[in-house]
Amino acid sequence: MSVQRWRVDQNGAATHSSDGHWVAHTDHQSYLAEREQRIAELEAALTKINALRNDIVGRQAIGFSRHVYPLVTILNEAGFAGMSYEEARAALATEGEKRE
Repeated sequence: MSVQRWRVDQNGAATHSSDGHWVAHTDHQSYLAEREQRIAELEAALTKINALRNDIVGRQAIGFSRHVYPLVTILNEAGFAGMSYEEARAALATEGEKRE
């Protein structure tokens, strides 16, 4: 699932983009319905993330099985795909080089 960005021009015409290419949305009602659906999806994701945070704070500990893996799943389902393991390791190495 990709993240869609929306914009409405001065005439009320809606367009959306998930990959940098803007697509006209001819039916304003469907635009509003899709926007409301996306808001609901993001609110559901934030509710799950908040529950993870509360569990981490309450335990004063973080675990991969209990916290990190579920967090990755929640973000992926909400359309925020992260880096692969290899990409993340390479980015970490690059950050270390910047500090030196």
